[in-house]
Amino acid sequence: MGATAATELGAVELLFGPDSTVDAEWLRGWARSAGEEHGLSVTASTADEADLLRRLGERDPGVGVILATELPAALELAAAMACTPLIWLGMRVAIGEPPRVLVDAGVQIVRGRGLDGLPWALKSLLARARMPVATHAYGPQRDQVGDLRLPDGGGPHPVVVLIHGGAWRANWERDLMDSIAVDLSARGYATWNLDYRRVASGGGWPTTCEDAAAGIEALAALDAPLDLDRVVLLGHSAGGHLAAWAAAQEGARVKPALVLSLAGVLDLVEGARRGVYERAIEGLMDGLPEDRDAAYAAASPAELLPIGTPQLLVHGLLDLADNVDMNRGYADRARAAGDEVEVVELPGADHFHVIEPGTDAWARIVELLGERLPVR
Repeated sequence: MGATAATELGAVELLFGPDSTVDAEWLRGWARSAGEEHGLSVTASTADEADLLRRLGERDPGVGVILATELPAALELAAAMACTPLIWLGMRVAIGEPPRVLVDAGVQIVRGRGLDGLPWALKSLLARARMPVATHAYGPQRDQVGDLRLPDGGGPHPVVVLIHGGAWRANWERDLMDSIAVDLSARGYATWNLDYRRVASGGGWPTTCEDAAAGIEALAALDAPLDLDRVVLLGHSAGGHLAAWAAAQEGARVKPALVLSLAGVLDLVEGARRGVYERAIEGLMDGLPEDRDAAYAAASPAELLPIGTPQLLVHGLLDLADNVDMNRGYADRARAAGDEVEVVELPGADHFHVIEPGTDAWARIVELLGERLPVR
């Protein structure tokens, strides 16, 4: 579908069009703070259509852009810049279809999060500038894609499949995992950062799970030096559920050596009863366990035990207490069924520390991964 090259960024511009309602002073303050955090120049401004087009057209190749506008001319120009450091930030909170011209061009999109999407857009932009990435489709739908990053060397490389979380909802996409994809690939792992159809984006049970499984299977068709005997399924939050579910399926060509669940939701029945993530499981399954017992039996890893793959369950103790408790209960059931399971609980770590390079939590996760799947 498309590829980007590594670029040494000297600065980042946040460009908002005249259709923006963001307070300009707040935006400039946020940019200054973000620049200090990341150690580079980050500026923000609102421009009229003519000035926006001029600034996009004259942009220095060493300057990354986060574009937040729906002006057609600007979107057309952004599509032409798809292979440069560029992110489109959709400012609407309501989920709608992203601009088709950007989808077709392969522009990285962050949508449905409003201003809360700004830090994620910036992190994704910086990650995509640091390391080349090639996007491949594994199906005909917009979300049936994965980003492949390869480390230095000829390979074959061990592979970490990254399956993002976000409560199976459409406003969370694979940009969540861009930073750890770059970190892992710099350490010698090939990374395959998957997207999939989600609730309100063509997904739900069983489509969401089937997409995750199909994306993993697509590894076998990629023309890349990958060691398919050494594959780890790393899922965060809802992605932990998808990783364990996919590992439990019989007849797959790509059989993982390890499931690494970071704050994963592995017992959908108990999770639905507790209403975790604002009743997200009920949304995924289109009902509660008492109404959809057969569906839950097929969708919940806890009901599919043993899954037959070693599992490492990592959870921060500052994360939701009921999720930590559910992890412990799942692990007991999995061991009783004959699975090899280790639980690692990280003091001082919350739900997102486990996917944030630079945190003590991420350092420990990388250490654990290296013990189980060392880079040769």
